[in-house]
Amino acid sequence: MNTAVFVSFLRHLLFLFIVFKLMSGVIVMVMAERCKNTFDDNEIIPFNAEAPRHAIFLSIDFLVALLNALGFLMIVAGMTFLMLAPSEMTAASVLHNLSHSFTKMIFDPMRVLFETSSQINQTTLRSLKLKTAHEAPFRSGWSMAYQGNVTNHYMIDYIQMNLKCCGFTGRQFWTTIVPRSCCSHHYAGDKCTLSVAYSRRCTYYFDVYDVCMNWLFVLMMCFSILALMTAIDSLYLARIKAKYPKGDYRSESSSECGGDEQGVA
Repeated sequence: MNTAVFVSFLRHLLFLFIVFKLMSGVIVMVMAERCKNTFDDNEIIPFNAEAPRHAIFLSIDFLVALLNALGFLMIVAGMTFLMLAPSEMTAASVLHNLSHSFTKMIFDPMRVLFETSSQINQTTLRSLKLKTAHEAPFRSGWSMAYQGNVTNHYMIDYIQMNLKCCGFTGRQFWTTIVPRSCCSHHYAGDKCTLSVAYSRRCTYYFDVYDVCMNWLFVLMMCFSILALMTAIDSLYLARIKAKYPKGDYRSESSSECGGDEQGVA
């Protein structure tokens, strides 16, 4: 390929890379704020007392501040793309580890909380001399036939009432009797059934947050590759500039072509 044409191609490619890097900085800042708002607005908190709740919120705030700073740096960095690539890969690694940690501290305890309260206690049914769970009386919005202690039931009520959700995986999670917290106040008492219960699963907002974090992880990995490609492009152009300081590679290319034609003649 002609050197002049190749240099022109690399310059246009570098311009596109820089434009994409400017856009990537804005995307990172917007996505980071979106993830934080999803976390803050939807009660995505651990439900066991041992989880470091304040440390989690501080981690989220610190991570968002870090991503905003990185996004601003991506916009104004200029040609320092070799510095951006490892920074973005590090941020992607932090996002992946944080998402995994939140699954252990929030998602798994919530799953255990619901699963330990979703089954019917046959011993209770026998003690009440009942054949079906539907005949069991309610206590604080829960059928006495359900397993789990009062504290667990209160915590599930808190989740379902605040998030307007029903069941860990949806209202079908409660296969027999629906807790009254699964319905709005318009369906109090025996009116709360599967047909009128909230259709949204209680893991919905956590899944939305997890998807947001995973998207940020994928974006940061892609942007780090883009930064590396931009750095390679700019370094190669700098090498050509050093080789041809006066920009006379065009005349050299033409002279080489002329020399080849004379040799053939």
